This record gives sequence, C-alpha cells and structure tokens, in this order.
Amino acid sequence: MNDGTLILEGGCITGNASLDSGGGIANNGTLILMGGSVTENTSLSSGGGVFNDAKAHLTVYGNPVFDNNAPKQPDIVNEGMLSVVGDQANETAHEDMPVLKRYLTQLSVLPAIVMLLALLLAVRLDKYLNRERKRCMAGIIVLVFGLIFQNYLEYRITPFNVSNELRIAIGIFGYAVRPMILALFLSIVRPGGRYRIAWGLVGVNGAIYLTAFFSQLTFWYTVNGHFKSGPLRHTCTVVSALLFIWLFVLTMRQFHPHSQKESWLPILVSVMIAGAVVMDFTVIFDEQPLSFLTMAIVISCAFYYIWLHLQFVREHERALEAEQRIQIMMTQIKPHFLYNALGAIEDLCASDPQKAQETTVKFSQYLRGNMESISKTEPIPFGKELEHTKLYLDMEKVRF
Repeated sequence: MNDGTLILEGGCITGNASLDSGGGIANNGTLILMGGSVTENTSLSSGGGVFNDAKAHLTVYGNPVFDNNAPKQPDIVNEGMLSVVGDQANETAHEDMPVLKRYLTQLSVLPAIVMLLALLLAVRLDKYLNRERKRCMAGIIVLVFGLIFQNYLEYRITPFNVSNELRIAIGIFGYAVRPMILALFLSIVRPGGRYRIAWGLVGVNGAIYLTAFFSQLTFWYTVNGHFKSGPLRHTCTVVSALLFIWLFVLTMRQFHPHSQKESWLPILVSVMIAGAVVMDFTVIFDEQPLSFLTMAIVISCAFYYIWLHLQFVREHERALEAEQRIQIMMTQIKPHFLYNALGAIEDLCASDPQKAQETTVKFSQYLRGNMESISKTEPIPFGKELEHTKLYLDMEKVRF
C-alpha cells in the first residue's frame, strides 16, 4: 500500500494476492509507474494489478501493468486521477469512473431527502401528537437531515486537498449527532421524563470526539487526507447501543404491544441498524454519498414513527372509550337520584335502622356495579344487568 509518493522505475511487483482491490499496489497517495512491471498479482474483488483511490494520483508510462487476475478489471481500477503517457495499450485494461456514474451516485441521496420531507409533513399534520412530541420529532428530522448533509459533504471533499481540520469537524458532527437522535426518541416515547443520564452520555460522546482536533484518541487524517482510527473511535457505537437498548425497553414498557406482531417492528428496526453498522465495517462497496448506517437511520425513523403513531392512536381511542363510559355512568346515576337515595336512607335511620342498613348495602352494590362497568369492554350479561335493575327498583320503593 502506498500512502505517500512512490516512483517505480524498475523491478517487478509480482505474485501478490489481496481480498480487496489492488493485489499488486493499493495507491492512496501519488504513484508514478515509469518502468519495471506489475504483473501476475491477484485480487478477489477487482484491480488485480493497481487500485488507485479516489484521493490518489496515478501516472503510468508505457505498459507496465499486465497479466494480473481479478473477477473484473484485472489490471487497473481507477477512482481518482489517472494519466497514461506513451503506450496506450494499457488504457483498455482500466476503467475510469464515468462522469455520469458520479452524478447518478450523488443523486442517490434524493430518496432519503424525499422520505424525510414526507415524514416532516406527516408529523406536522398528525393530530395525535402533542406539542412536545412534535417538537422532538421535528428535532430528530433536522438532525437526520444534518447527518445526510455530513455524509454527502464528506463524500464530496474526499478527492480534494482540503484541510484536515475541516475533515475532522465534519467527522465530529456525524459522530455527535447519532446519539442525540436516540435521546430525542426517548422524550417522544415518554414525554416529561428527565433523561439526564441519556444526555450526559450524549455530552460525553461529543466531548471525546472533540479531542480529534488535538489528539489521536478517536480518529485523525494523514498528510494525504486518509482516515485513521484511534483507540476510542467506537465510542459513538457503544453510546448509541446503550441508548438504543434503553429506548427499546422503554418502548415495550410504555406501550405494551397488544400482539406479538406489533412488537416485531421495533425488533426489525434494531436488526436493521445493527446490520448497517456491520456492513459499514465489513462490506466493500464503491464510493457512495450515504453510509449504510445513515440510510438505516432514515428508514428506521420513518418505521419507528409509524409504529409510535399507531400506539398514540390506540391511546387516544382508549381515552375516548373511558370518557364515554364515564358519561354513560353519569347518565345512569342522576344527581337527584343520589340525593333521594341518601335522603331515604337518612329517614330510615330514625324509623327503621335495620331497613336503613339493608338499603345502604343495596345502594353500595348499585354504585359498585356502575363503577365496574366503566373498566369493562365486553357486553354485560343479561342476568347481571337484571340484578342491577332490581337494586335500583328496591331503592326507589323505599321512598314510597
């Protein structure tokens, strides 16, 4: 691997093998092939001879790269700047990234942006979300927009020689935003809660990554603008995992899904985000504006909002049912009935204490029946309703 400046004027690079692109040479800096040969090297992906990174510069004199092996583009894979001088035969062995392909790759961010705009409109029109939940959801959408912009900006500046301070600032923003999104979701699931520990973790995560400006604890960039990771690079992953577990447990406790099918959506979101993290670390892919994790976050926000919306609708329906039951009970217990029943019991206490005691018991049974009917959703059996009616008639008889 070349991270600096390498000039090959003679000799032979041969017999090497690599899982990634660039079986012979992986160029991340400046490489000039003036003589010698790069031959009979093998890559299991592409570019068996030379892989030229998006930020790299490759100059080839003559035809020094030949007879290498790879499933596609066996000799040269170029994603950066390539100049061929002299013998042009080698031009057929490499594939420069077409301009159209670059533009189409950049347009891949549009579906994520459209989805977030639709989600923002849905939140604005959602009558089941209170003001606090709407503010939190709007904050999440803004942060995800920021994360998309951070990914896209990082992608755009990759081939250019910009200051490492700018690269570090863009990277810190991405690492700091992800835990903030999860902390805001906690406030949506249970508004009014004090999540000092959650926001404390968010603050610690951000502070750790700010050290990238003056240390190599989390990450840094080489002189040629190549990313290098430090011992604390995965702080964001650990903090986000803790917050996500907290969010999942809180969601299950707060809403108690009515069926196992309902609980699958939060589980699916968890698996999707975990899979995206693994793919970002392991899958070899062409340069793209959005990381797998950012795409998973966008989709997960939409899925999670839909699931929460269903729970909010059910909460609203339960509140309406409870209010309707109370109204039904109040129609059954008129104020004048209560006054008359209590007045009759008061008169019986002086004239017939035994009957007053029996009437008090019947009155309490009648009220208990009304109270119990509030919490029941199934129809009341005819026998129980008939018994309830007899209690009412017995108390009415006492007055006459």
